[in-house]
Amino acid sequence: MIFSSIIAGLYRGWGIKRIILLFILLSLLVSSLVLNPYINTFQQFFFHRLAAEVLSQANIYTYYLEFSHYLAPAVEAARSVISLGAFLFLIISVLLSGGVIDCLISPEPVRLRKFWSRSGHFFGRMSRLLILSIVILALVLLLGILIPLPFSYLLPDAFVENIYFYFYAGWALFIWLLFVIVFAILDLVKVLIVRDDRNSVLKAVHTAFRYAVLHPLQILFTYMTLYLVGVLFFVLYWWMQQFISNNSAMGIFWGIGFLQIFVFLQYWIKFSRFGALYQVVENMDIKVL
Repeated sequence: MIFSSIIAGLYRGWGIKRIILLFILLSLLVSSLVLNPYINTFQQFFFHRLAAEVLSQANIYTYYLEFSHYLAPAVEAARSVISLGAFLFLIISVLLSGGVIDCLISPEPVRLRKFWSRSGHFFGRMSRLLILSIVILALVLLLGILIPLPFSYLLPDAFVENIYFYFYAGWALFIWLLFVIVFAILDLVKVLIVRDDRNSVLKAVHTAFRYAVLHPLQILFTYMTLYLVGVLFFVLYWWMQQFISNNSAMGIFWGIGFLQIFVFLQYWIKFSRFGALYQVVENMDIKVL
């Protein structure tokens, strides 16, 4: 059932390609609006540096470090604008998440008019879930810090570096796993809100938590598998982009195109997780109150 749900989720995610392209266009629009002052400063710096002609012959990051050093005030000023853009795109994502899930689970073909309508229909509930999610994630972070903390006093002296390395690496892995589990449950909450048109966010959280407790393997393994697929795409992108030259117009063109393919795949996997979770709960033969 797990692998069939994953395949079904990927199929559902692929079926809303128009929505994925819409998200890519929106992200490009927001990025171009908030990063334009930063990009102009960046270009002016390199066009007037003698080292730029030499450094542009290879894919190295020395001049990026030089840029951040000499133009630190401009970078600091741009951070507020970038933060505003990130917040704006977060609001847009919340606004559209209900419409995305509705398109995923609906047997009807994707229609943009219905997509916008359903996004507005669920906006209030998704907004309340966003606020609740921030509180939950803050508590989980605090929990992830406090639980292993007593064990740190059992460690030997600081000269045993390898023990400290494995302990703190395991601590970081523990916090990461907690966050992945919470994100899986929160995504399941969104699916339940849209599928059942639930008005109570808290009841949807309770139901999603019961699904995760009663069927942890189906829920978490399905979500984790698709999450790791997204990580694999990310690793492949950073490995392959080193073979794309950036010292010519054609190389830059191919680099931008390759980046957009990667963004498309990331959105596909992200939306497929909703579809897979929906398929998992649909296949369960239990009744959850």
